[in-house]
Amino acid sequence: MERWPVFLTTRAVDKIRVGLAVAVISYWSRHLDADLTVLDCGASPSLRACLYCLGMTSVKWVEFPAEDSQRQRHAIAARLAAEARAEHYIQTDDDLLPRVSLSLGLAVDLMRLYPDFAMVSLSLPNCPLGGHVDRHYGQGTGPVSECGAAGGVRFCRTAAFASLDFPPRRPEEYGPGYDIPLAEGLRAAGYKVGFYGDGSPGTLRATHLAESPLLSCVWADFYGGPATSFPAQE
Repeated sequence: MERWPVFLTTRAVDKIRVGLAVAVISYWSRHLDADLTVLDCGASPSLRACLYCLGMTSVKWVEFPAEDSQRQRHAIAARLAAEARAEHYIQTDDDLLPRVSLSLGLAVDLMRLYPDFAMVSLSLPNCPLGGHVDRHYGQGTGPVSECGAAGGVRFCRTAAFASLDFPPRRPEEYGPGYDIPLAEGLRAAGYKVGFYGDGSPGTLRATHLAESPLLSCVWADFYGGPATSFPAQE
């Protein structure tokens, strides 16, 4: 059975976010098609303690400083995937829970049918930002639809990312703003970014567990909600 590298970034720093991270890491650690590596950019030590108590002692773990973590995590994932000689890999976060029946092979097969796409994200039905980033690119009626910037659970083409000069975050950008220059860099290299649209199987979906201004350490300003105690590093 073919397995695909999954790189999950976490910076869970309080009890609620640690709880979400435990649920998501548990999902990926038990997925038969996934080879999980956690990219830790400042998570609470209690996260690893919880995983240990639940018997998840074999999860691979890579620690790196939180500064400019978006750029670093993409570069690290691309390097590790290239070293593993994986054609595709998955980049995700600690608050994104895919459907139980998610088939990584099905998602990768669709990417193979669309070789001009370097990155394709699972749809997030409970996230209103889909229309925000895709407003110039149609309504997502095809199996794979182009969008302005792809985030969330991302299926990545290793060759495209391994050769990409990862752009640093611009001074005026914060939070999800990094996804935009990343997509621009991929397009400049001749690729597209997109998401699995309405024409794709219903299993290619995920839920954003932290979809609220009280839980999100990235999107609070977008929602018009209060800033949280979490550092807005990405």
